[in-house]
Amino acid sequence: MKRKAKNQQSRQKIIDSALQEFSEKYYAEASLNSICSTGNISKGIIYHYFNDKDDLYLTCVRECFDSLTAYLSENFIVDNTNVKVCLQKYFTVRNVFFNENPIYLKLFFNTVINPPEHLIKAIKEIRAEFDGLNISILTKLLESVKLNSGIAISEAVEHFRMYQDYFNLRYQLEHKNNLSLEEHEEHCHRWLNIFLYGIINQEEETIYE
Repeated sequence: MKRKAKNQQSRQKIIDSALQEFSEKYYAEASLNSICSTGNISKGIIYHYFNDKDDLYLTCVRECFDSLTAYLSENFIVDNTNVKVCLQKYFTVRNVFFNENPIYLKLFFNTVINPPEHLIKAIKEIRAEFDGLNISILTKLLESVKLNSGIAISEAVEHFRMYQDYFNLRYQLEHKNNLSLEEHEEHCHRWLNIFLYGIINQEEETIYE
C-alpha cells in the first residue's frame, strides 16, 4: 500500500472512532482516551494527524454537515406546487439521511442545539454551506407564493434565521436533560409552518371583517 493511501486510511480510522465517541457523548464528556480505546489507536497517532480534541471534533462536524448537505442536494428538489407538502418532504429526507447514517445523528443535534461555546465561530463556518442550502430552499419556496404587502423575501429569510436561532435556544433550555432529534425535527417543522402561515385562521378572520 502506498504511503498516501495508508495515511488516508489511518486518518479515517481515527475519524471513525471519534465519530463513534461524539455520537454517544456530548463534546465535554468525550475524551481522546476513549477514542483511542474504541479504535485501538495510540494517542500519538492522533496527534500526528490532528492538533487536539477541538481539531478532531471539528473534522467530525465537517464530515457530518458535508454529508448531510450533499444528501439533501441529491435527494431533495423544491416543488413549488404545494409549499406544505414540500416542507414535509424536506424534513422526511433529513430523517431518512439520519436513519441511514445514525453515526451523525447526535453529533448534528448537539452541534445545532448545544455547540461548545469556544467553537461556535468555527462551527458556523463549517455549516455555512448547509445553512446556505436551507436559505436557498426557503427563498425558492417564498418566490412561489404571494407575500403580505410590504414584506420582501430577503427580509422574510432574515427573520426566519432569527426565528430559528430563538427556537433552537428555547428548545435547548426546555429539553436540556431529554434531547430528542425526532422531537426537535417535529417541533422545527411545526414552528416553520407557524412562521410561514401565522396563527390566525384566515377563514375565521374574515368573519369579523
